[in-house]
Formats: sequence, C-alpha cells, structure tokens
Amino acid sequence: GHFVIGDDGRFKLLHTVIGLTYGEQGGGMVGHQPDRKAQINQRGQFIAIARHGAAEVKQNLRRAVKGDVLFDKASRGRYSTDASIYQIEPVGVAVPKTERDAQIAMQIALDEGVPVLPRGGGTSQNGQCVNVAVIIDTSKYMNRVLDIDAHARTALVEPGVVCDALRDA
Repeated sequence: GHFVIGDDGRFKLLHTVIGLTYGEQGGGMVGHQPDRKAQINQRGQFIAIARHGAAEVKQNLRRAVKGDVLFDKASRGRYSTDASIYQIEPVGVAVPKTERDAQIAMQIALDEGVPVLPRGGGTSQNGQCVNVAVIIDTSKYMNRVLDIDAHARTALVEPGVVCDALRDA
C-alpha cells in the first residue's frame, strides 16, 4: 500500500488499486479527486498522466523539497525496475531528506492528481516498487534506526531502513 499524511501529521497506510490510492475513512473508501492531468478509466483505475502535469509536479517539488528531485530520463530509467522482471517508467522521483520533505512531496503529487509510490531498497521481486507514479525514495537520507527497545523487542526506524541495518544496530 501507499502512505499519506493524516490529520495528526503522521503517515497513514492507504490501499492501492492499480496506481490510484484510497484511504479508509468512516467505514468507506475515499480517494483523492484526480484533476485534468490524470486519466482515470470508468472503473476508477489510474491509466496515465499528461506530460504537462509531470512538468508541474517536477517544478513544484524542486521549489519545495530540500532533497533530490529526479525527473530526467536516466533517473526514471533507473527507477523503472526492481529485482523483478517488471519495467514501468515512473513520472519522476523525489528523494526526501526529512519526514517533512516526504509529506510535502506526497501532497504536491496528490494535489496534481498523480499517484505516489513509496520505495525503500528496490529489492522487491514482484514489482511492488515500480509504477507510473511519483516515487518517494527514502533509502538515501531517511534510513536511520532511531530507537531500539530490546526489552519490548521493538524498534523505531525511518522508512528507508533495510533489515541488515536494523539487525546490525
């Protein structure tokens, strides 16, 4: 699934239906309202984004996010694959430096009607981290183990932490 910013400013998990994200609210499913930039088929499935929409997302991300914003062909090519056989070119990539950067990047994409896809290490063998979306890559900057409570057997980590780093902490 995807994540989104809740009213409390924290991430909430969303369900995904072929690139269009929905969250549970009041017992029903509620989706963001796509605008003229996104194309949605009759079943409510995301199928494409107009290129002018991608340009607006890129421009807004570059203005607002302190991390990396990658919309060039080579970067989109690198993020179009994972460890699976699937290859799907994303709209672009935001590499946030902070949780706030990730929140801003998600809000910009959602405001433009563009799906958001969080990505960690890109090690999926089933294509979960490739799609026509703005990829939020947390592996570069948001990869710290923040706290470990050995007694409770819990850990607080940033979303880019991989299992090896947690095990070694």
